[in-house]
Amino acid sequence: MVYLKDKNARLGKPIEINSRFGAPPRNLDPKEMLRFVVTEPPTLQSHKMIVHVQSANGVPLTQTWKFSDSSITVENQIKKYPISAPAQWVCTFIKWPQTHTFAPNVEKAEREKATAGYSWRAHSGKTYNTLKTITVPYAHAVEGQVFDWLENRGPWGTHEVVLRRKTTAGHMGLAFDGTHNTPCDGLEMVWASNIDPKAGRMDTQTVELTFK
Repeated sequence: MVYLKDKNARLGKPIEINSRFGAPPRNLDPKEMLRFVVTEPPTLQSHKMIVHVQSANGVPLTQTWKFSDSSITVENQIKKYPISAPAQWVCTFIKWPQTHTFAPNVEKAEREKATAGYSWRAHSGKTYNTLKTITVPYAHAVEGQVFDWLENRGPWGTHEVVLRRKTTAGHMGLAFDGTHNTPCDGLEMVWASNIDPKAGRMDTQTVELTFK
């Protein structure tokens, strides 16, 4: 759980980050995926934390967290993967905090008034070749299969959070659950990387959160 801070005071609600592993279900539902289990104590340094984990079926993954005053980077890497194992996905989920709850009969104008000052801007499209910058009102539905980056000005006062994919392997997009599709609902992003059993490894999967 990642909190924004201003002068050492926490701002608003946290952003949740978790990684899971498994065969690629059609909707990448985290409930259908295997959790990783930590296999040894994390290695802690002043601006870095390294966590060694293992999936339920024995695949080791190294997760590295890098910290600065204004950003957090999460890297996932698999160096040894059994050639006999099936193709799998490593998915890192970034859950934005929910800010508002509206009854179905609340008018569009009321929703927009209640979310005034919040914004969602992203580089999004159906494929990475069709990406374009879009701006979505906080109470409106978000569309787009993949994302390169997004800027979220949510429950953090005048601050915003920028999410970027830092490596090209894999895909970053929305993890729809069928009911939450507006920023104020608390959308969940997923960075999904395929593991090639023939190569026996996975290209490093990296996402970055920057606070402004």
